[in-house]
Amino acid sequence: MSNEDDPLDNGGYAEYTWDDFVEKLKEMSGLKSWPEVERVRYVSQEDWPTEQAQCLSTLGFPTSVESDGSFTTKSTEGQQEALAEASYTCEVQYPMDLKYSQAPTRTQLRIFYGYYRDTLIP
Repeated sequence: MSNEDDPLDNGGYAEYTWDDFVEKLKEMSGLKSWPEVERVRYVSQEDWPTEQAQCLSTLGFPTSVESDGSFTTKSTEGQQEALAEASYTCEVQYPMDLKYSQAPTRTQLRIFYGYYRDTLIP
């Protein structure tokens, strides 16, 4: 089978949709109802922690970005639901570009395998 005929070799951009992303966020949020939120823009992997921190800080949850790209949010006891709603809001407003959420294609997996087999293992 050639790469063009391989149904799993779709370039990596068609499998995971915006609706899939939002449904997964709703499921992970733990909320029973979700605010109506519009996406502002997609952000790159590099900008995502900073955008999330700025958004959460704007919504009343002081957040700082760590040197490893993670971020720390300060909240007080009893604010778990409000923080979950703010996190949901920020992730919908400034999501990481969906191209970073796609499963690897067969072509990509072949490249990874070849790299491990031919470069790392020897």
